[in-house]
Amino acid sequence: AFKFMSDGEDIRRGDLEPARALAEAARIGAMVQRKARWHGWAWLAVALATPLFLLGTATDAVSRPAQFWIAIAFMVVTGALAHLETRRGVVGRETADIDRPLTWLYMAAMLVVIGLTLLFDTSDAPLWFVVAALAAAVPGLVAAWRILSR
Repeated sequence: AFKFMSDGEDIRRGDLEPARALAEAARIGAMVQRKARWHGWAWLAVALATPLFLLGTATDAVSRPAQFWIAIAFMVVTGALAHLETRRGVVGRETADIDRPLTWLYMAAMLVVIGLTLLFDTSDAPLWFVVAALAAAVPGLVAAWRILSR
């Protein structure tokens, strides 16, 4: 049997007073909301890591071996966040509404910036590339703001 109460009382027995039932419902609601908001923190982490990844791997700011490890770190962090998201099982309403379109927008922005790095020399970190790297993080920042502001 699944126990809801902190003192081990089974809520299905029917002997719960209305005031305690409301308090328990509020406690569970707050716990679910906190878990659902975690998705916003994951989006924020991805948004902050994106320009670091793009600038660290497509410019001469760091050595070649460091570029490799920056790319590996970005893949590990974003992969771990994605894995944790699928295992959490709690999705807030705001997340359900915005996650898919903003994920597609983020992927499109990343493809554009990566395409630009293939077409043009970004080794000296030109200003247009810095702006493009920062712009690629905007969908993640919008998603984080929308989820965490609720």
